[in-house]
Amino acid sequence: MRGGKKLVVITAAVAVCSLLAAELDAPTPVMATLAFALLASLGYVWIEVILRGHAPTLELISAAVGLVLAVPVIGGVVLQAAGIGLHRMSWSLFLVGLTLAGDVVLAFRYRNRARNDNYDYEYTLSAQMPDRLQSTPSALRSPLKPVSYPASQSGQFASAHPRKVRARRYVSPWQAAACGLALLITGGAVWLAQAGAVSQHYPGFTELWLTNHTQSTSMDNLGVRNQEGITEKYRLVLARKGQASITWEITLATGQTWQRAVKVTSQTKANLYLLPDLAQPYRYVDTGA
Repeated sequence: MRGGKKLVVITAAVAVCSLLAAELDAPTPVMATLAFALLASLGYVWIEVILRGHAPTLELISAAVGLVLAVPVIGGVVLQAAGIGLHRMSWSLFLVGLTLAGDVVLAFRYRNRARNDNYDYEYTLSAQMPDRLQSTPSALRSPLKPVSYPASQSGQFASAHPRKVRARRYVSPWQAAACGLALLITGGAVWLAQAGAVSQHYPGFTELWLTNHTQSTSMDNLGVRNQEGITEKYRLVLARKGQASITWEITLATGQTWQRAVKVTSQTKANLYLLPDLAQPYRYVDTGA
C-alpha cells in the first residue's frame, strides 16, 4: 500500500507538471515527454480504480493501453460537443483533470484501507492477550518482563504482530513474450507509418496569382511559384482587353517565386504557359468583365 501511495503522489506530480508546461508553452520535446508520462499516469490510475489490481499483469497492461487509446478519442468527442476548441490547453485540462480525479479516489481508498487494517490489528491483539496471560501466570507478577511464546511447528517463535503476506504477481514467459510482441508490432506500425509518409509522392503544381494589395490604387501583384519538384520554364502573358500587353520568359527552380507589380483593369487576363507547350495555358487568372 505504501508503494501505491507513492505512485499516487508521482502521478499527481506528473499531471501538475504537464499543466504547468502547457501554460508556460514549453518546448516540443518537453511537452512530448510529459504527454507520454501523463497518458501512462492516467492509464495506471484508472486501471487501479476500476480493477483494483485483481487481474493478471498482462491483462492489466492490456487494459491500461486500451484505456489510454480510448480516452483521447472519447475526450475529443466530448470537447467538440461542448464547444471547446481542441487546442493544447483544453487537452491538458481534460487529461490532467481525469488523472487528478483518479488520484483522489485512490487516496481515499488507501486511507480507508489503512483504517480498516489498524482496526483489525487492534481487535486481534485484544482477543489474543487474555489467553496468553492465562497461559503465562508469571507475566501477571512481572508485567515488564519479556514474555516468550511457544515455538511454532517450524521451530520459530510466534510473533505477536501479525504479518501480512502479499502474493507477488508472477509474469509467465508467454506473457512476457506476448508483451514483447505487442511492443514490437506497435513500434513496427509507427515506423511503417512514418516511412510511408516520407516516401509518399504528391503531384507537383505551379501557383499563379493576381492580388490587389492596395484598394486605393489599381496596382496588383502578379506572381508565380514553382512547386513542381524540378526546375521549370514558363511564359507569362499579360493581356488587356484581349490583346497581349506584356510577356515574360521565366525560369524557376523548385520552391522559387517570381513577382511583379502590374496595373490591371476589369478586362485583364494573365496566361501562364509551361514550356514547351504553348497550345493551352497551364494556369490563368482573369479579372473578367
